[in-house]
Amino acid sequence: MFGRVKAYIGLVETQGRGSLHLHMLLWLHGAPGPERLQQLFQSESFRKRVQEFIKANFRAHLPGVTTRQDLESIPVETDIAYSRPPNPQDDRYDEELANLEQKVARTKQVHTCTPATCLRLDRYGKLACKRHAPWSISQEVVVNDDGTYLLERLYAYINGWIRAICMNLRCNCDGKLLTNGDLTRGITYYVTMYLTKKQGRTFNASALWARALAYHFQASVQQEDLQERQRKLLFRAVNVLNREQEIAAPLVMAYLLGNGDVYRSHQYVSIYTSSLFNAIQQTWPELRA
Repeated sequence: MFGRVKAYIGLVETQGRGSLHLHMLLWLHGAPGPERLQQLFQSESFRKRVQEFIKANFRAHLPGVTTRQDLESIPVETDIAYSRPPNPQDDRYDEELANLEQKVARTKQVHTCTPATCLRLDRYGKLACKRHAPWSISQEVVVNDDGTYLLERLYAYINGWIRAICMNLRCNCDGKLLTNGDLTRGITYYVTMYLTKKQGRTFNASALWARALAYHFQASVQQEDLQERQRKLLFRAVNVLNREQEIAAPLVMAYLLGNGDVYRSHQYVSIYTSSLFNAIQQTWPELRA
């Protein structure tokens, strides 16, 4: 869809109700590095190329929809995910494809702020959407010289989508072209937070740690080296969280089927630091001092 892919990594995550979804980062062949990219965005011709790329792949606008009333005039088709895509050999293929995209976007991409889904109290005590809705309105795709951009969006509560995924999978999706440091840092933190299952509150973890700490003091031998005792303390603290972590049934089944929770283009070798340090110290004994 986007061009030749140089590398990718995708992380499977479960929602509160257990449904699985994927967060994926793609790197394209020929994509400039950050410093070069910053220079290129000063060129109007380059910004025009990026603008055309965004138009071809990312959408956030339904034709004729500028108000809530316009949106509600389009019927919601809850079973759209189970429908067949248009036949490419049909004479009206382009028209049917556009109709399908509109139906999927209407059904899957419209955001409604509710306390049960996204509204959270900010530090000032006001309810705010954690997904930052409503989003910015723009009459056209705009690309700025700092790499930031706006999608064409005339109704502020339609989340952006990737055209090919929207029409082929007919599910909720979101996509962003990473063009500057702020956006890249934000999406990297977001994906990492999902992978590590960052906890918003610590009282559950503290109860588990208290039990592990009691076992640690009971099981540790006083004659043990202090450094070794501290190593075991950290090991047990991490292990108790891994052991007691809740895992949704669909993810358990994915593990049993051998699917795993990571998709990646490259293979990596694990380096165990304790073995590495031992090898270094055996080679250069003077470093022990």
